[in-house]
Amino acid sequence: FPGNTGQYINFRVVLHHIAVTAASLKKMVNIVTRRAESIQPRRDSSDFDSPSVNSIERMQC
Repeated sequence: FPGNTGQYINFRVVLHHIAVTAASLKKMVNIVTRRAESIQPRRDSSDFDSPSVNSIERMQC
């Protein structure tokens, strides 16, 4: 039946869309957590060198 195949294709499209949005959300969360990690070491006055090294390493990744 053509109606059933159409529904199946729509279901696959919806699943793909959910997967894409989940992946983009994961990327956003990773970026936010990386920024938070890079901001936190600057509060520590004992290490002045580590924040710059960490930011350079993150830029290379």
